[in-house]
Amino acid sequence: MALSVCEGTDQFADVINTLIESVDRHVNEVRTQLVLAVLLNEDPKLVSRRDKVFSQALVASISAFSAQLRCAIAGTFNNMKTYGVRPEEASKKWLEQSMSIGAAVIFQSMLNPNMPDENAMLEDSCIGINDLERVSFHFCAITGEVEPNGESASIFMTQH
Repeated sequence: MALSVCEGTDQFADVINTLIESVDRHVNEVRTQLVLAVLLNEDPKLVSRRDKVFSQALVASISAFSAQLRCAIAGTFNNMKTYGVRPEEASKKWLEQSMSIGAAVIFQSMLNPNMPDENAMLEDSCIGINDLERVSFHFCAITGEVEPNGESASIFMTQH
């Protein structure tokens, strides 16, 4: 263990910052090792099941978001009809909200938690939805001409 004597507050701040960076680096290394240890000991069937549930939750959220996005771009999105808000204004507000805080995804189910099979499906759904927290979408400007329904996609997904 290295000890150092601080002559002034600037040097003390540097030592504290170095300590914080070192602790953060070690915590990240330990976290990575724990994830690897868990993955090595996980049942392949459970991993496959979780992957399937995640992909279903991802497709559902992408479908809902893209439908809302198309309506908002067309100026026809209106979830505030009861408040007397015009569709164009509601579309603009939805786009601004999505840009500033992201999209809110709500899942509903008619499964019965008292039935064992349906309860297991609900548990799987909860895990899949929680896994969506690490997903983000990045939109890029399209340069050049793109034909409708072409293969040039401007949406990229990353998982943290």
